[in-house]
Amino acid sequence: MSKKSKIRKRREELLMTQEELANAIGYTTKSASMSISRWESGKRKPSFKSLRKLAEALQCNPSDLIEEDE
Repeated sequence: MSKKSKIRKRREELLMTQEELANAIGYTTKSASMSISRWESGKRKPSFKSLRKLAEALQCNPSDLIEEDE
């Protein structure tokens, strides 16, 4: 499973919208959910700082979001 789908899968497990996740990591602009969408689709990769915030908001370890399944 890829990074993008791990972020999306965990967000959906927590019943969060992209906008709610964006707000939880401190993204407050109108295009905040666009960043989440790009990460989930693989168009962009989150920075290390954003990855840490994502993990905190998604109640998991950063490695849970980046490790590939075998």
